[in-house]
Amino acid sequence: SMAIQIADSIGAVPVAVISDNDKVEYCKSLGARGCMNRKDYDHWGMLPHWKDAAGYAKWLKGVRAFGAGFWEALGEKRNPKVVFEHPGEGTIPSSIFVCETGGMVVICAGTTGYNATVDLRYLWMRQKRLQGSHFANDEQAYGLNDLVLAGKVDPCMSRAFTYAELPVAHQLMHDNKHPHGNMAVLIGAPDFGLGKTAAVPELHHVAEVRADEAPEDAKAEVVPRVPTGDTDEALEALEGLVVDETTKVGDVMTGTLISCRPDDTLKTAAETMLEHHIRAMAVLENGLAIGVISMTDVILARQQWPQGDALRLPVRRVMTLGAFTCRADDLLSDAVSTMTARRIHRLVVVQEKDGRDEPIGMLSTSDVVRKMLAERKK
Repeated sequence: SMAIQIADSIGAVPVAVISDNDKVEYCKSLGARGCMNRKDYDHWGMLPHWKDAAGYAKWLKGVRAFGAGFWEALGEKRNPKVVFEHPGEGTIPSSIFVCETGGMVVICAGTTGYNATVDLRYLWMRQKRLQGSHFANDEQAYGLNDLVLAGKVDPCMSRAFTYAELPVAHQLMHDNKHPHGNMAVLIGAPDFGLGKTAAVPELHHVAEVRADEAPEDAKAEVVPRVPTGDTDEALEALEGLVVDETTKVGDVMTGTLISCRPDDTLKTAAETMLEHHIRAMAVLENGLAIGVISMTDVILARQQWPQGDALRLPVRRVMTLGAFTCRADDLLSDAVSTMTARRIHRLVVVQEKDGRDEPIGMLSTSDVVRKMLAERKK
């Protein structure tokens, strides 16, 4: 509600993305020219991998339909110069795509998640940019209050609370019984109608923040998982694994290394994986791991080339170049963190020999899950 009004007050033309059509008139009453119902589209979420030709084409069709919906809501074929983003992970790809060349996506939250995927091509070729926003500094907040006093912005406040009543507001929100609009709480004032006692603050220059000084709210937090339904046992096992500081990679890894060479055909690699009932294997050259080939790579190659041509391709044309490694005596929890952080499902296990890291096995997410289930049976 505030974003619509602030944009309207400076002469911008707002278009609102809503979840229910009953909000259309409300948004238009605040200044929106048009509205789009996000439930009319199903392309939301993280981007398909750029190698996934079919998946990316499907996403592209969906996001283009979303862009056409924006034109319809706006009433003309013009892309937004500024996209005000708060869902984050689920919508960032779409926001960047529909933003005008040279435009800006302003990020103020991440209600669907914090790890967004970005097709960097749209940033450099279309000269778009991302801008973080945490609303306003003191002077800008007073400026917004002036807009409210001038009647240009409606705070849409449904109820105000004293500080002592703050638990009531929290309970209403928890129970989803809070009134339509925004709620406010008094800070530093015992009651309503007392006016202000301090002067308007002056704008201060923002101190330069060093790269190694992360903001307090950016520090890692341990967020407890809430087990539900049939997943209780698996989640409990995972929690036990996360804090396990004794299990080593060597206790879990697959000790027999199945591999292929970069000049082998994709057909040979696929047959080897099927024969050994595995979904991926290391690609070795001169005794060193230079990449990984997976069943997914085989499938994606089939989407880009005719079947016969795809199976004749050398593995090096299709494999994921570069192999992330670990050692048998590394903590399993560290290896899991590496796979999670890099969004990969396996690590090549190596050991030093004659000054080189030679591969001796593979650690996969399947190995980790197998250990979790085995521990639950004890």
